[in-house]
Amino acid sequence: MVDISHIDRASIGQYGVYLVAAELCRLGYTAVTTSRNTKAVDILAFNPTNGVSVGIQVKTGRVAALPVLTASINEIDHQNLLTPFVFVYIAGEKSYPRFFVVPRDEVLQQLEEDRDQLVRNKKKKGKAFDPKVKTRWSIQLKRVKPYENKWENLGLDLA
Repeated sequence: MVDISHIDRASIGQYGVYLVAAELCRLGYTAVTTSRNTKAVDILAFNPTNGVSVGIQVKTGRVAALPVLTASINEIDHQNLLTPFVFVYIAGEKSYPRFFVVPRDEVLQQLEEDRDQLVRNKKKKGKAFDPKVKTRWSIQLKRVKPYENKWENLGLDLA
């Protein structure tokens, strides 16, 4: 358990990537972190027993709204979500990190539902909005709880 309350958002993200890489290594996989400018891939994971590899996007949060991406409503699609996600939730200094391994299609479905709800709400209230405006999209912790420690969702054990 570590006090992370003073750490900035970018460093929290990097911390989450290393936590996931360490957990993958503990599980017997090889994990290599990418540079920060690699689109949608934070870790390349490899199963040495069957040769399967997968890119992983890691998102780390300290609050129950876990970050996903910043995008316009038109950018929420399969082209901008390329890999499975591992959400790392760090509740505070007295708790251990929790890992939620969510398939890409599930993340996309949840974001599409949120996008559609946003559009409906804006129209209902008669508010105009620019579909090109970037929004910070997140997923509530309660929506990813079924994926806690579901490392099999990465597909590394397929052969």
